Amino acid sequence: FRRGFDSVIYCDPDIMVFQPFTAVFSALESGHVVLTPHLLAPLSDTKSPSELDIRRVGTYNLGFVAIRNSDVGLALVNWWQEKLELNCVVDLEAGVFVDQSWMDLVPGLFDGVVVLRHVGYNVAYWNIVQRKLSFSAGQWQMCDFTPLVFFHFSGFNAFSFEGFSKHQNRVKLSDVPHLRPLLKNYSLALQNNGAKKWADVPYGFNCFADGKKIPDFFRVLYRSDAFLQKRGGVSPFAVSDLLFALVEDFKQDGISITYAMWSLWQVRPDLQLAFTLESAISIQRFYTWFIAEGGTYFDVPTIDWHKKYAAQFAPMSENSTKTTYADLRRTRVSMLYNTILGREADVNGSRVYSRILKTPLGFYRTVAALWFSRESRVLPNFWQRGWKSLGILAKRGESKKYDFTEIQAPVLAAVVTTPVLSRVASGFYWDNSPDNVNGVWVGATLTIPVVVGKVIRVAGIYHQPIPGSVQRILVWLGSTLQHELFFDASR
Repeated sequence: FRRGFDSVIYCDPDIMVFQPFTAVFSALESGHVVLTPHLLAPLSDTKSPSELDIRRVGTYNLGFVAIRNSDVGLALVNWWQEKLELNCVVDLEAGVFVDQSWMDLVPGLFDGVVVLRHVGYNVAYWNIVQRKLSFSAGQWQMCDFTPLVFFHFSGFNAFSFEGFSKHQNRVKLSDVPHLRPLLKNYSLALQNNGAKKWADVPYGFNCFADGKKIPDFFRVLYRSDAFLQKRGGVSPFAVSDLLFALVEDFKQDGISITYAMWSLWQVRPDLQLAFTLESAISIQRFYTWFIAEGGTYFDVPTIDWHKKYAAQFAPMSENSTKTTYADLRRTRVSMLYNTILGREADVNGSRVYSRILKTPLGFYRTVAALWFSRESRVLPNFWQRGWKSLGILAKRGESKKYDFTEIQAPVLAAVVTTPVLSRVASGFYWDNSPDNVNGVWVGATLTIPVVVGKVIRVAGIYHQPIPGSVQRILVWLGSTLQHELFFDASR
């Protein structure tokens, strides 16, 4: 369009054109985009691809598309480009099939969409049983004498085409012997154009520019991770050290896993169970496994890099590990799952909610997400489970080893939810001091011991101002809290 053309027609490289695109140019005189559907009639057998298969990959075949240079055409291209930047993949479970499935939305989103139902366009394995094709009077045409405009040789093997196409089981060449000249001529054309040579060329985007292999699951992580996208910049294939960037969220005692390791860990539930990554020793064990077994997924230079990096770690034993803030957050998530849902926390939920708990209002967000979840709504005692979950607090043990306890529902529920007491306690605040793991925001009245009676014993009051950023949130919520109260919980 930038070159000033009135329209653009795209054809896949496995298409052979036999006639001018007269119907297409005619449609573009008033329309803005021309699409060709896979099917023009229902399928009557149980073979593959079925109508359901067609639905999964898209109603229209994007081996062909024509777009006019107009306001609507440009808007469509810009919208399509935005979708394809990170979602031009095969993910049938998510309803995405490369660039093609997005076009199912186009007739509803844009004006001037022409669905071309001409039987001579986009003939291929998915509709060949419906298009009665034959060679007559010097040209390929349908039984009603409509000429074949173009044939789409999707899944065609230039050196062995008896199966017609590798993507289907509906038809073999023996079922349509009259089409042998069509397939043979295309096969010879490909071979004469160096098909053997080009078939041996490896996929150009299978590796970084320096040759390091890119596993598919690393591509999946890249599409969802803002850090990798920013670090990769405009030429991510030139930045192979993306594999070796450290994931700060997993840092324990100065060591962390790499993005290469994380990309594999995310798609392997067994690794998630074996290596929780909640402590330095768990991370080191994952390095040991990755160095020994990761070669199945990554190339030798990548494994060698991890081997050299891991060599600098000081040996650790189980006894040398210590409980961290991540451990505390995970324990709290586990308790919330047991309290609200009556089951153990799953790996993904534990990871997500542990991160949320880093923020002042994260505890309430987590409780709300679990309490009002679809799973929770079908369980009995809805309100009791929710109120009880608000009673999960941290306490400071005598030996400064942190654990968690549960306060009876009516106690903390009254403190944190009753409007009359809103100036007494409004939520939790994570403190940076290693000795003061958690606190409840309180006002000057300090009435918590009175409210909770014998359930909670006040351990001490630390007159530390609440950070300004947190205080601004509290003011916005209508709170006048100023200090933190740290306490032990006992029965």
